[in-house]
Amino acid sequence: TVGTLAAAVAHEVNNPLAFMFLAIDNAALMLDAEDADNEKLQTELTDVLNGATRIRDIVRDLMAFAKFRDEADTPSDLNEAIRTAVRIAAPELRYKAQVVTDLRASGNVAGAGRLSQVVLNLVLNAGRSFREATGGERIEVTSQLLDGQIVIDVIDNGPGGIAHGLVNAYWKDFSPLHNISSNPPPTDFFTGDKDHYPPIETAQKFKAEMAKQGGCCDLVIYK
Repeated sequence: TVGTLAAAVAHEVNNPLAFMFLAIDNAALMLDAEDADNEKLQTELTDVLNGATRIRDIVRDLMAFAKFRDEADTPSDLNEAIRTAVRIAAPELRYKAQVVTDLRASGNVAGAGRLSQVVLNLVLNAGRSFREATGGERIEVTSQLLDGQIVIDVIDNGPGGIAHGLVNAYWKDFSPLHNISSNPPPTDFFTGDKDHYPPIETAQKFKAEMAKQGGCCDLVIYK
């Protein structure tokens, strides 16, 4: 994990560095020219600033992660510890999945460094569940307060996850979509337009299959 993460962070730093060197070279050539274009020069300097800002943000996140670990007993912001872990994992996940956060719990917690490390490992492991990109890969990181306890969930929809591995050989045996008999009883299907488990496309397919078998399915999609 450390090696993979280090390689991803190094790649993330190297990209803006390459653009910065190119922009500096271009700016130097413009300054040597007698008819320097100030507008183009400003564009090159802006590219340098953007690259430096990106590197600064990467270093900031790494320092925050180290700070959480060094100050294990000092109360730190719960959600910032989670966000830092997600940002550090971002270079590794950028071409694998979309990462979405919904952090509703709030407050300070001790042991934020250990918490951040756990979230980082869970998010990276979730990213490994995606064998190949299809466009719908998604990782959700949420926090909420339930009955006085903070609950943090890391959920992915990848086929390489633990649940998929446990039922991979027989999931169609209990899938509602694959077990619609002739003349099925009327069915109500409720979902939301932001729900991903199952996708709306699957709900629509279920309704269509019900109709093919002579049944009726009322599909309600909440906005």
